[in-house]
Amino acid sequence: AHSAFEDGIVALSLGSGIVMEFRRPRLDSGGKVSVGRHHRLAPPPPEESTQAVVQKNVWLPPRSLVVMTGEARYAWQHGIAWRKTDCLTDGEVIRRGRRVSLTFRAARFRPCNCKWPILCDAQNPEAHILPSRVGTSAAAETAVDV
Repeated sequence: AHSAFEDGIVALSLGSGIVMEFRRPRLDSGGKVSVGRHHRLAPPPPEESTQAVVQKNVWLPPRSLVVMTGEARYAWQHGIAWRKTDCLTDGEVIRRGRRVSLTFRAARFRPCNCKWPILCDAQNPEAHILPSRVGTSAAAETAVDV
């Protein structure tokens, strides 16, 4: 969670390289995006959801160190998609190998007061709303009426 840790995240990648996705929701989109969940062969997300976010993919070479502070830490969400290959440029596909990541961050023991309140789970109550994957079906409605 955004507010659970102080500014600054350091991640040391050991082993093979990998692509990390960085996504920044547009401020008028409510601050919610999904990071690292879409497979490269999956159909693209709906057009309206792609307009709500800016995405940058960054190649982390083998044995690399990533330091995220300030805007990179708070305004951009980061993640690694679940897949077996990464595409660096058109036609250049790299098979993923074994990778171990050590992440260092400091726990926060006071309320978050960052400069990105719309994206902050402590300052924006909407950040606590979880998406629902369960739809209402006719069978469920009938069962409730009985």
